Amino acid sequence: VTDATGTATTSFPLSDAVATFRVTAEAASQGDLGRAEAEIATVLPFSMSVKLPAEVSAGDRLRLPVALSSSEPGPLTVSVSCDLGALLTEGERLQEVVVPAEGKARLFIPIDVGDGSASTRIAISADAEGLQDAETRVLNVVPRGFPRASHRSGQL
Repeated sequence: VTDATGTATTSFPLSDAVATFRVTAEAASQGDLGRAEAEIATVLPFSMSVKLPAEVSAGDRLRLPVALSSSEPGPLTVSVSCDLGALLTEGERLQEVVVPAEGKARLFIPIDVGDGSASTRIAISADAEGLQDAETRVLNVVPRGFPRASHRSGQL
């Protein structure tokens, strides 16, 4: 039912999923019919994405890219922290980065890989003025060089 100006308000629940929803409104009044469609996109106000290689070699140096994205109307100051497992050491870097309003920024985390081979954990978290995101992954560290195999055959 509309008010005196012909305006109506309604509410409905949406899923928590980050997706696009199609909304259809239909109306009828004294002989007139109306229909409108619109899309409602749900987005996270802040998100972080880390691009981690499948594996690294002992002694490697990484520049781990961390992509930061904001849909907030103003700039966000983002503090990024890194918790590294055995065999990994973090180098010097900026601890904070400013993400522009409704924009993106990128930060590179320098990481030195020690000697040895094992699976190790990397946990990266970002705090954007109270909005948070985090990722934890496992990184395989393999020995330097290429795997070698030797085969011989002959007679005794």
